[in-house]
Amino acid sequence: MGKLAKRKRKNAPVSETVALHSLKQAQALSSTVSNTFVRDRISDYTEFAVALADQLGERAKEGSNDNAFDDELKDGIEYFGKMARRLDLIFSVSHASGYLSARDRAIVHSVRVSVEKKLEAFAEKGKDGLFSFCPQSPGGGLRIRMHSRFGRWLAGIMGRKEMPSTESKDAQTTLKEIMEPVVKELSEAKADFDAGRLDGAIGHYKTILKSDPNNVDALYGLGTSYRRAGTAWEALGPLEKAQSLCSSSTEVLLGYSYALLEVEDYEKALTLLQTALRQTPDDLALLVATGFCLHLKGDDEKSFSSFEKALALSPNSADVLCQLGIYYHNLGNFDKAFNYFARAVKAAPKNAMAVFGYGILLGQLRKTEQALDFLDKALAIEPGNVNFLYNKAFLYLASGQYEKGWELYEYGLIGNGKRKVAFLPGRPVWKGEAIDDKKLLILNEQGLGDAIQFLRYAAMCKERAREVFVLCPKPLVRLFEACPYIDKVFSVVDSRAYDVQIPMMSLPHIFGTTLETVPSNVPYFTVPQDILKRWGSKIVAAQGKTKVGLVWSGSRFSGEKRGDLCAERRNIDLKLLAPLLDLENVAFFNLQMEKGKEQIAALGLQDKIVDPMDGVEDMLDTAAIIEHLDLVISVDTSVAHLAGALGKPVWVLSRFDACWRWLHNRPTSPWYPTARVFDQPKSLDWTPVVKDVVEALKGFEQKQAIL
Repeated sequence: MGKLAKRKRKNAPVSETVALHSLKQAQALSSTVSNTFVRDRISDYTEFAVALADQLGERAKEGSNDNAFDDELKDGIEYFGKMARRLDLIFSVSHASGYLSARDRAIVHSVRVSVEKKLEAFAEKGKDGLFSFCPQSPGGGLRIRMHSRFGRWLAGIMGRKEMPSTESKDAQTTLKEIMEPVVKELSEAKADFDAGRLDGAIGHYKTILKSDPNNVDALYGLGTSYRRAGTAWEALGPLEKAQSLCSSSTEVLLGYSYALLEVEDYEKALTLLQTALRQTPDDLALLVATGFCLHLKGDDEKSFSSFEKALALSPNSADVLCQLGIYYHNLGNFDKAFNYFARAVKAAPKNAMAVFGYGILLGQLRKTEQALDFLDKALAIEPGNVNFLYNKAFLYLASGQYEKGWELYEYGLIGNGKRKVAFLPGRPVWKGEAIDDKKLLILNEQGLGDAIQFLRYAAMCKERAREVFVLCPKPLVRLFEACPYIDKVFSVVDSRAYDVQIPMMSLPHIFGTTLETVPSNVPYFTVPQDILKRWGSKIVAAQGKTKVGLVWSGSRFSGEKRGDLCAERRNIDLKLLAPLLDLENVAFFNLQMEKGKEQIAALGLQDKIVDPMDGVEDMLDTAAIIEHLDLVISVDTSVAHLAGALGKPVWVLSRFDACWRWLHNRPTSPWYPTARVFDQPKSLDWTPVVKDVVEALKGFEQKQAIL
């Protein structure tokens, strides 16, 4: 920075004081530019403008003959002129290349206009002083030329005059050395991001950050790329840093907040959002994000209030309409959810979330082809979005298009971790090749029911590997040891115990499973005789009756509110099963661990439902009880899979937004030959399902009596 002495001003005129205050306001505004490089340049520019204005005003007021001070002022004016031209060139190139956001461009423009007007006022004020100040003195002519130069430089800021060629060359050299590589990397990163080449975008952003670790644009771009790639935990670091460097940027704050929501850090996200809302209570994007956060935390009343306020501010905002669609979807009100997403798509047909949400609702209304079309449209808007690809897998799987479905299902591994596979270090992932000389470890993932369903692939693995091991939760260990295709079962494993590993639910993809080639040989568990005998005494009291096991509710999926709501939709209130429990010659047995006995007692149903679950330690004990029954009736939970895997007749009561594995509009299952599926015709309405089960059980009872 050029030399510019700071002198204390005495009794400055009010007009000059106001003007100087305005320049300081512009200086404060310049610090809110999110782009690091341009923020530094514009901040230097405004800081120097404040100092220059202060000295111009002082020089005009004092009118003293101080050649040394005049030389310093001359140097300062010259430096300010160079600074202004450099900023001019940087700004124009940045604008043309898309390097600056619309918000940053608006701030820079506002700051420059303010600085120009105030400095012009100071220059005019100082003109008289410069002209009247000792014109015969040796320094007089210099001062006049000084003012003339300042006017020329100032005019150049507004583009009214070309800058001298030497300064132009200097500015272009600066741009080439400092800005061009950054502009090029950012431009290429944006092109890769828009095309869905997320690895490429991430690479470019990382390159920028190596030389400029505080570049807010690169930090935000890196975090956003990670989010779209589904790795929200990797997005947290760069987004948090971007937010700390540019705390006034709503765009950056929202990106960071949504990443926090994706990793379920609701408290931190809510604190950030509510702090920002206190400063700008009518900010639409903040209201939407806050409402969504409150919804995920389970505070639906406050959540809805936030959405309503946002909708009142902007009735046709696609973002608001999407969040209301998600809100009602999670509550199981699919009709309202569908209407909100339809409105969102109409308001903003290029809004990726609106198009994606509309497609998901179409899928849950079982309009698969239309749903796939809209997910393709969403992917055209945001190519490479892992969440979109992963959800598209479920549409294919639910409609029986397994070959396409399994391929896309693998995005659950590389994306946002929804498959939650804890890969063990030091061993490669199996690709399906023959490994006759190696030990294969199958990694359990997701719930107990998934593990039971997909353990069937152990038989096929055994044909390619020397030994097959399984890593699973303790409740499954003894059951899986009862599978003849498993050499050893672990609940904790040493990496030295195996050679290669594979996630359990990647096995259908490995073996190319189609609807026609599902391995459906049951049973694939054999309960040891001593355990069968021990649990048989629990069933003696039902001698001569049709023995039916009941599961009317499953355990919650997780602490996440969305998972809890999904669990609630699959559960049936025990009171609704009264018509079933009134059937004669049928003995019902409780098969659920979680709060089964308590619910039976609360409704006074001890004489209608026998509870044999005392002493049950794991799924092998439950399997032993099931082996003594004639039929299991269960909502979509692990017991339904266990009964099917044992080859027992099992009736699955499937919610309207059914899990993909039960297929759409199909009463049988390719996975379990002994299964029958009772579909819920309308979300949250179990009455017609119970009625159908009652009629079916009457027929089953008669058949059992004949046998």
